[in-house]
Amino acid sequence: MKYCAIFLLTILFSCGKSETRIEGERMGMAYKVIFREKVSKASVEKLIDTIFYEIDTKLNRWNKDSELAKWNSNTSIKPIPASFLFVDLARRANLAYQLTHGLYDPSLGSVIHAWKMSLRLGSILTPAEVNSYKKCSGWKKVIIHEEAIEKLHPNLELDFDGILKGYFCDLLSEELKKTGYNNFLVEWAGEIKVTGGPFNILAGKEILSLTNQSIATSGPTYQLYPILKDGKTIFYSHFVNPKTLQALTFEDPTLSKSIVHPSALYADALATAAVIK
Repeated sequence: MKYCAIFLLTILFSCGKSETRIEGERMGMAYKVIFREKVSKASVEKLIDTIFYEIDTKLNRWNKDSELAKWNSNTSIKPIPASFLFVDLARRANLAYQLTHGLYDPSLGSVIHAWKMSLRLGSILTPAEVNSYKKCSGWKKVIIHEEAIEKLHPNLELDFDGILKGYFCDLLSEELKKTGYNNFLVEWAGEIKVTGGPFNILAGKEILSLTNQSIATSGPTYQLYPILKDGKTIFYSHFVNPKTLQALTFEDPTLSKSIVHPSALYADALATAAVIK
């Protein structure tokens, strides 16, 4: 996975409370799980490994052998068989699309990739190039079936990077609750989900006490591209406005938005929408 995380959230520790930490790195990004209850570390580590394996092999668009990467390269406009995990994420993404009034749109994979490639070379897409992607973009061109996902344009590509970290936090938390745990925190690359609690989180200069809540932060800080245009440097970002398909520009590279929501995935999507809005 080749997107950069924004580490603006810090977990604070409360004195007098015994905590067990399990941490590591997956897909180039750090994760940690903090428990305030008795833990079977071996079984939790096995569960973490299993979920990361499923995400990497099914939903990581940067893994060329993943199910999502193969779906993106498939030009069929007939329903393409999809795993339970792929369909589940697509359904949650559909609700995120509705909650953000379309500002979070995972169908922009093709145009986002084009913008990033162009910006890395020091140029921007022309109006004609941007217009060419309108036919293969738009969430309404994606149809979710029980065991398949259909695209209405052969070149449409999905990009779930904006919610995948939150999805992992939700998914792992759901599985840990089924196992019987009820007082823990899951964090991957800065996105945080608390089950039980409270856990104190430092968000910028503010301390938030979270109980059964999630927090996600989104911003352009680590993915800005300075482009010289008409004698002036303009900072382009990896954010693409779904309505115009234009990459967003920023005067303040430290701008970020944090959203608290019961679901880490929807906090992720809403934070993205808050930046684009």
